[in-house]
Amino acid sequence: LLTAAAAWKLSADYHAQPWLAEFHVGEGRIDSLTLADGSKIIVNAASTLLYPATFNPHTGSRDVFLTGEAHFEVAKDERHPFIVHAGNLDIRVLGTHFNVRAYADDGDIVTTLEEGSVRLSDNSRAALMKPGEQIAYRRVDGFMRRKQVKADDFRLWTQGRVDFHDQPLQLILEQIGTLYHVTFDIDDS
Repeated sequence: LLTAAAAWKLSADYHAQPWLAEFHVGEGRIDSLTLADGSKIIVNAASTLLYPATFNPHTGSRDVFLTGEAHFEVAKDERHPFIVHAGNLDIRVLGTHFNVRAYADDGDIVTTLEEGSVRLSDNSRAALMKPGEQIAYRRVDGFMRRKQVKADDFRLWTQGRVDFHDQPLQLILEQIGTLYHVTFDIDDS
């Protein structure tokens, strides 16, 4: 009886799904956290990250869920890949630095890779990224647009700076509005 109880307890621990903690950053703020595995995450304004307080070593991966924008410095663990779930897109890494912009109102989920490699996938498509690349994943149909970028420009927000090159005014005002918790009204003219 004692052996059966110990086996049941071990099995329950092995398959246990951890409770998810919520880390929400309000508009006009930037905050950061370090996960139990040593991964460092800077979370942008109006963003939410769901993560387990501890990662179960018996599961195959370290899963977090993002709505909004965050910059990740993932602790390397080859046996337990780190997966960021953003909408329908899964971003799978072993250890790397990258930025994800996945606000619910944005039509695209944009991943920018600084170093290492990541694999983006949904139910029907997958793409492997190299450093200095950016992939915009279109939410409505899963189409992925890849381009070369200066990756450091896409993490300036982590230092409280903004920099825009060849961006439409609407996008610039949305990002400034989120960062500084202001609203812009633009006349059609």
